[in-house]
Amino acid sequence: MYREDDIAREIVRVRAERTLESDTVGFLQPGDAVQELEQREGWSRIRFQHRASAQPTEGWLRSRYLEAAPPP
Repeated sequence: MYREDDIAREIVRVRAERTLESDTVGFLQPGDAVQELEQREGWSRIRFQHRASAQPTEGWLRSRYLEAAPPP
């Protein structure tokens, strides 16, 4: 699965694993674009451009924080 989405409403933590206790790998702000790679049990595995790194980063966030990007 591959879907491009935007972060909705608030700053959210991106986690290393699908738990709230997992380490934080980054933060996303409203309007940040991400690639959704997978959904599982209310969580989405995403790829995003980390602000502190030139490399794409992958992690997990609660799916409710994503909203579909408008068509081009």
